[in-house]
Amino acid sequence: MASRPALGILLHRVASWTGGRVYIENMLLALRAIGEERSFDVALIIGDGQASEGLESLADKIVHLRSNRSIARKIWRQVTLRTGNADPRQAEYEQQIQSTVDVLFPVFSTDEFAGCRRIFWIPDFQHRYLPEFFSAEEVSGRDITYARIAQQATTLVQSSHAAAADCIKFYPDAQGKIEVLQFCSVPKDEWYGDTKPVLEKYAAPRRFAIVCNQFWMHKNHGVVFEAIARLKSQGITVPLVCTGGTSDYRDKENAYFKSLQHRIETLGIQQQVSILGLVPRLDQLHLLRSASVLIQPSRFEGWSTVLEDARVFGKRVVASAIDVHREQNLEGATYFNADRPEELSERLQEAWMETDLPAMPNPQHETRCRADANKRVLAYGRRISHIVEAELSKPASTTK
Repeated sequence: MASRPALGILLHRVASWTGGRVYIENMLLALRAIGEERSFDVALIIGDGQASEGLESLADKIVHLRSNRSIARKIWRQVTLRTGNADPRQAEYEQQIQSTVDVLFPVFSTDEFAGCRRIFWIPDFQHRYLPEFFSAEEVSGRDITYARIAQQATTLVQSSHAAAADCIKFYPDAQGKIEVLQFCSVPKDEWYGDTKPVLEKYAAPRRFAIVCNQFWMHKNHGVVFEAIARLKSQGITVPLVCTGGTSDYRDKENAYFKSLQHRIETLGIQQQVSILGLVPRLDQLHLLRSASVLIQPSRFEGWSTVLEDARVFGKRVVASAIDVHREQNLEGATYFNADRPEELSERLQEAWMETDLPAMPNPQHETRCRADANKRVLAYGRRISHIVEAELSKPASTTK
């Protein structure tokens, strides 16, 4: 019997991009969920010296690239478009991959794996809307790379319809090549365990709001601190828990995070704001389950992972009114202008006053939301499968 074609999934997690591993894991779980509905095998591609992150059991096969440098650094360099010398081992990588898989995803640059069939992914176009958060070199580098992808790709994945529209607006060559793949969170049994040990571990208050974002400038934590201070001045104390890394590769001196710490002190809310930093994902999920409300203040997203996590648990959400957040369309979510802390304070007050229950999950509500999430996982897996099968059906000579 002829062997099935294989999709090669590039594992590219690095410390600076905490969402990378989550994205890959959710994709693997969704593809496993649809089982034999898909017509291809799934191969997880791992660089030499790179940890497999416990994902081996989710793939049909594992491909270990022979290299002294982790493929994670190589791929991350392409994501951030930092400069670097060409890797002389590229031909060896491609040879290993071509003998094992039939198509690669996600690929971030036309310079990567040029001899292989590729499905590209551009996470977002933040550099076009918020260029002040990037160096001129990085803005230029992203534009050059994305333009080349638009020209050369046969399949280009976008995580939202909003991002797809941006892609066509900025890079018209992408017209007719875009596939929208709205990823979702895949619930696991361990997410629904006892939250008490985690709440005790981090000395969480009786009730709290939560922000689960890295402390990068576009994540916009400042508007949350201003809103918390406004509510405090009105006699409403909303304890806030923040999870997420506290450094940004673009800010070598960590000046932005230090400025936020200073602002917290100036506003006099240091006693009600707990910054936990980067915590284990399961801890973060248990904190989210227990929170009274999730605040997502970001100025820009390609598709928000934390909103998908909140959807799984049926959490109350207050989010910035950007197009992507509205497109995600969480049940009961309310929105605010990302530049107006007074709007956030109003929306937050509404959410906070809905209940006085202490920090804890709602099992009945979670059961319904988990059932809905499992349906979304199947739809996600089928959508991935459709995109891969469509690419595999194209003439190979047009895909390189």
